[in-house]
Amino acid sequence: MADKLSAIYAIGFFATWIALYLRVGFPPHRGWLEFLLPNLWWFALMVVKIWGWPITLAHWIYAGCPPSRWQAVTSLNGREARSIVRVEPV
Repeated sequence: MADKLSAIYAIGFFATWIALYLRVGFPPHRGWLEFLLPNLWWFALMVVKIWGWPITLAHWIYAGCPPSRWQAVTSLNGREARSIVRVEPV
């Protein structure tokens, strides 16, 4: 029984990791590392969400499956940037 629960948790862990990564919208042709280094607080929040994926999933479903509030941007005010910003839903 413990093996099955461990497998379910591991699958959920990796599924959450992939889902959060894709929802931010990292550019496919650039590496995620150049976004990560200047945004360590965002990375720490995502680590907490990934390890606590059952709570993250329950909250997301309870909130009505809203779009991500985070977005990876490559330019700010016409200048090249590597940043992850919090955006307000439309």
